[in-house]
Parts: sequence; structure tokens; C-alpha cells
Amino acid sequence: MPLGDDWTLQENGNIEALPFAGYQIARMPPIGLLRLEYFATVESLDARQVSAVQVHMNAPQARELAMALLKMADSLEPPERSGMQ
Repeated sequence: MPLGDDWTLQENGNIEALPFAGYQIARMPPIGLLRLEYFATVESLDARQVSAVQVHMNAPQARELAMALLKMADSLEPPERSGMQ
């Protein structure tokens, strides 16, 4: 899947992306909460100091995100590992 124009790039043209540290989820009906944890700098990675962004979403948004993540995960693994035939 090609990247859209809204992705942030570094000066050298590489995609700017931060290392993923983890996540937490919670429910506050009628919304769900998602906390994405990441390392903001190399120093924070070395020190294991996590930064986070917290978002809320409704049920259709949560399902759409879940399906997109599963599709991405399946595309990252060889077919014999992902269950794709």
C-alpha cells in the first residue's frame, strides 16, 4: 500500500516513525480508549522512558482499526505463518 502525502518524512526522505512500546485499552461506554505508548528519542528508548498518546473512539472506529491492524499483520508475515492460503 503506497503512503499518502500526510506522512511525515525526515530530511533524507525516510519515513519518520517512533519505536512502539506498547498499548493499553479501556472502556468508558459508549466509547473505547486506546493508549499508544512509544519511545520519543533514542535516549528514552535506552532509559525505557515511555511517552504516550491517548485517543477515544466509538465501536465502528475500533472495529475498523482492528481489521486494518490484522490486515497489516497478515501482510507482514509469510502466508504459512499468518493463516493466509
